[in-house]
Amino acid sequence: MLTRSCLKLLSAVLLSFVPVLGTAGVARSENQVDLSLPTGAPCPPGIESQVSDPFPHATPYYIALATQGLREAKNGDEECAAADLIQRMGAGAVPYLIQLIDNPDPAVSMRASWVLGSMGESARSAIPALMLRLKDHDVSVRSRATYAFREMGNPSKSASATNLGGELVPLLIALLQDPNPGIRSSAVASLWYFGESSKSAIPSLIPLLKDADPKMRSSVVEALGRMQESAKSAIPSIMPLLQDSEVTVREAAAESLRRIGELEKSSIPILIPLLQDPSIRVRVNATSLLGKMGKSAKSAIPHIIPLLNDPNSGIRSAAAIALGNMGKSAAAAVPQLIGLLKDSHSDVRMMAAGSLGEMGEFAKSAIPDLIFLLKNPNTKTDWSDSDSKMRLIVALSLGQIGTSAISDLEPLLKDPNAMVRFYAAEALGYIGPAAKSAIPSLTLLLEDQDGQVRSSATKALENLAANLKSGTTAPRKRQVQFYD
Repeated sequence: MLTRSCLKLLSAVLLSFVPVLGTAGVARSENQVDLSLPTGAPCPPGIESQVSDPFPHATPYYIALATQGLREAKNGDEECAAADLIQRMGAGAVPYLIQLIDNPDPAVSMRASWVLGSMGESARSAIPALMLRLKDHDVSVRSRATYAFREMGNPSKSASATNLGGELVPLLIALLQDPNPGIRSSAVASLWYFGESSKSAIPSLIPLLKDADPKMRSSVVEALGRMQESAKSAIPSIMPLLQDSEVTVREAAAESLRRIGELEKSSIPILIPLLQDPSIRVRVNATSLLGKMGKSAKSAIPHIIPLLNDPNSGIRSAAAIALGNMGKSAAAAVPQLIGLLKDSHSDVRMMAAGSLGEMGEFAKSAIPDLIFLLKNPNTKTDWSDSDSKMRLIVALSLGQIGTSAISDLEPLLKDPNAMVRFYAAEALGYIGPAAKSAIPSLTLLLEDQDGQVRSSATKALENLAANLKSGTTAPRKRQVQFYD
């Protein structure tokens, strides 16, 4: 929304060109809207609606007037005001802007490219004209055209902006060979927006991972990370960047590898030292990468357990998640994970509770603390917990711990709190036939005054009956995943 001062400036800019445009043959509309504001007058009621998005008077006259204002702007404020109005006029302004791209004044050409980029996919018809600017002798003109392509693919401009990938990605790949480092960097940044649809650029991006400029290395590795699994072929080339001398490069490499997918076991010796990296981002992502490898990374467990005491809550959460993914092989972490059930951060508590469940019967010493958390999810907290999410995680973890939790869960079926009764029934149903002693109490809950409790009891009884009939003794497979 334009401010009043911007409106006054815009009015002055546009109206100052009326005589010029009139002599140029631009037809003045009979229904021309007066955009002027009296000097010193208060902002008229409803003035915002006159210039809302889209501009309600995007006739050829006003489009020509606005683009003239963009061409003749004397300072940044005037340029911004004209550009804002043109953007609101939409696709109808594109042909006028295309004419400005060919202006011999580089500044005018750059302004037009900038506005076209800000219009997103609606400026699609300008792609051929912008392509010609990629060959301009002026580096700034080439750079601004590259920016336009990047913004056209920006999802924030349009939900369907990434559909332009087929047209723009080949152009951006060609720009990766531009002699100017700024152009190459802009091209790399542009490829970010297209994610997996820019996977054809991977062979051209990989050599740039060895660029002398750390900013370029970071930018390239981040672009590859946005391609996710499509960039798996780049993993061997990204791995050395985990030991880069520049912290920003290491951070980008670790985060991108996490996005791309699971690493080979051979990467473990490289990842373990990163658990002590000075950068929090590097430590968090290295921990996550090891966790994604599951039991195959169990040699890293002694190095991850100390991170449960790290001062940073994000690292404590990442460590709990990683150890949970490693399952019972990480049972040595149970005492520290129990301690995290009283952590001051809710995310840490939830991840610790979930990880203890993954330890199965090896975490039976955690039952009293988990039961307490099931009944009091917000005790000694920062009040940011979602009670239902916390209780769900705790209930499923108690179910995974199994038979050792039954005697502690059964009394909760009579708890005065309906949510406690609900999740206790969930946990017993999750345990399966080993919890058959709870059938009488679960049956009574079929008459509970709370509908959700009745539903939970019904599901638990159905699960027990089905498993008893089939002779199954193992608890059902966990239906909710909490790990990245």
